[in-house]
Parts: sequence; structure tokens; C-alpha cells
Amino acid sequence: MKLVSALVFAVPALALSGAPLPDVDPGAVRFLPTCLSISPFRAVSALGHGSPSPEDLRDRVLAALNSHGDSAWIARTAGSCPDAMAVLDVFQAPSDVVAGPGGPTLRFRLEWRHQPGQTEFFLPCPNRVAPPADSIALQLRAVAQQMSARVSVRSTPEGIPFRVEGWSGSELDLVTPLVLKTPPGAFSVEFSRDGLVRRVDTVVSVGGLYEIDADFRTSRIDPKVVVVAHTTWPWWGATAVAAAATVFFEWRQTQAQSAYSALGPGDPPERFSAKWSDLRQANLLRNGFLGLTLVLGTGSAWLEWGRSR
Repeated sequence: MKLVSALVFAVPALALSGAPLPDVDPGAVRFLPTCLSISPFRAVSALGHGSPSPEDLRDRVLAALNSHGDSAWIARTAGSCPDAMAVLDVFQAPSDVVAGPGGPTLRFRLEWRHQPGQTEFFLPCPNRVAPPADSIALQLRAVAQQMSARVSVRSTPEGIPFRVEGWSGSELDLVTPLVLKTPPGAFSVEFSRDGLVRRVDTVVSVGGLYEIDADFRTSRIDPKVVVVAHTTWPWWGATAVAAAATVFFEWRQTQAQSAYSALGPGDPPERFSAKWSDLRQANLLRNGFLGLTLVLGTGSAWLEWGRSR
């Protein structure tokens, strides 16, 4: 049931990050990177002989992440990220090998530093072979993107220093304009210029794009917070998660049906009741995720069509 909970909670979280984002030229934007703190992938040892060591797979994934050239993210070994930078921890427990319809599956966990609440994703391991480092890196970046909000901090005039409460520090050159990746939740920015201090407090959500603009041409605080539309690919991600859950519970339903059919006249009534309950629960979950897959898939296609228009 732990796997069930992870899937059930992951689908709504992805679905909330709804409509299309405007196209942004990465070369025209100055980013303050967010750090992906990668621990050794400790569950890979359970796949058996021939698997890379937890440290070796971690190093390969680090190399794949850092070769991508995305200025919004840097990847470091655990404990090497700057303390003053927003940090997203990536790790595994030794038991994070999950049985699935096609064989073992590896669970990967992500959690913002100093903020409780994990996000998980799963990658299949056919023939008990660990997924390629490039595939892990690609999925890590996609999930990390979903877990963060993007905040564009601007001012009039430009070039005004600022700090972000809770994670910015003296070693970070925070000067407008700048785009930050940040965990969801409370977000506070404090600008300072010629003895004037202005503060903006807001709340950001997963997958959102925000703009904070402080105007120093007047004697009053005139911040603006604008919520811009979201991208469509998280909808497709939610559809894929729901489809994977449907396949998993189809397998569970088949197993439960076989167990119920194997009962004989000598089995007690309590065993019949227990097996029937297992079969009914698996059937309900399969049908529920199937319906959710159809709804999310239709919504994703409709948003994609609307964006193309």
C-alpha cells in the first residue's frame, strides 16, 4: 500500500501544473542555479551481480547532469552544495527496489533541503540491469523541474541588490534582474538601495512562473507579483504515471483473481472473504486509474491543441 499511496499522491501533484508557459530564450535570462545534491544510489546493489556500485552510478548521473549545460541547475555530490543555495536532495534507501509487472523497478526520492515532503519516481530494471545514467539524469531533471517554482526578480532601475529570506547569503551575487528556482511555499525578497529597504512577501506553488518587480522611482513600495500560465508537459507526465498505475493494478487484479480461483472446498469462509476483498480492491484501483488516465490524456491533448492554435 506504500506504493499505492505514492502513485495516488503523485498524480494530482503533477496534474496541478496545468496550462502552457510562454517560450523563454534561455540565453536572454540570467539564472541563479539550484543545486541537485546526489547521494549514492544505495538500492542498485540489490539488483545483483554486474550492477554498478552505488557511488559509481551516482558519479555517472552527476556527469550526465552537468554535461547538459542547463544554467538553472548544478549537480554535486551530497554535502558539496553551497549552504546558501536552494538545494534539492536526491537519494535512495537500500530497500528501494519495487516489484512490478515487468520485473524489478528502482525508486528514486527527491526532497527539498529543510522542507519535509518527498517526491518519488520509478524506473524499470529489465533483467535486473540498472537504468542508464542518461535516463536517470533526464528523469531527475524533469521531476526537479516539476517540484520547483521559477521566480523572475526585477527592479526599476536594474542592478539593485536583494536577498531571499532563508537561503541567500553573502557569497551569492543577488542583483536584479535574476531568475531563481525555489521550493514551493512562502517566498520573501528584500531589496536595498541607498538606505531604502523594500520587501515583498508572497507564496509560490509547484510549476509556477512568477515575476516580482520593485519600483524604486517612487517613495512607496510598489511590488508586482504576476502568475503566468504553466507548461503542458506535466499533464503528459501525470497521464504517464496514471497509465503506469493502471498497468500495475491490472497485474494485481490478475494475481488476485488467480488466488481466488485457486480456493477449494476445504478452505475456510474467512479465506474466501479475504481473497475476494483483495480481488475487489485491485479491480477498483485498476478501474479508477484507468478512468484517471483517460481524463488526463484527454485534457493533455486538448491543452496541446489549444497551445498549437
